[in-house]
Order: sequence, then structure tokens, then C-alpha cells
Amino acid sequence: MHHEKDILEKHILEKNDVFADICRLVVPGMEHARAEEFESETTHDFFVNSDSISEVERDIVKR
Repeated sequence: MHHEKDILEKHILEKNDVFADICRLVVPGMEHARAEEFESETTHDFFVNSDSISEVERDIVKR
């Protein structure tokens, strides 16, 4: 269940309009944030198993 909640949260925060709404409500100084001002980026982690390299997409980064 915890994993499903994390995935749902990630998909919600990927949407710039939702992210802007949260910023306006929670972050001081961002009362006028607009969805068009944000650009999404992702972070990827690579790790080596015994004989292969795997990639995992971790967090959402907004500019």
C-alpha cells in the first residue's frame, strides 16, 4: 500500500497545475505561482547488479 501511495503522489505532483496550487498554498513568496512557470525534470539512478546495469527513475524535479 505504501508503494502505491508513493506512485499516486508522484503522478499527481507531475502535473504543473497541481504543483503550482500546492506552492501557492504552502510556500511563502509563491502566492502568484503559475503552472506555465514550471518545467519538469526527472532524476535517474543507475546501479550495477552482479552482471547488469539497472536504471530507476526516482524523484520529480521542478524548475
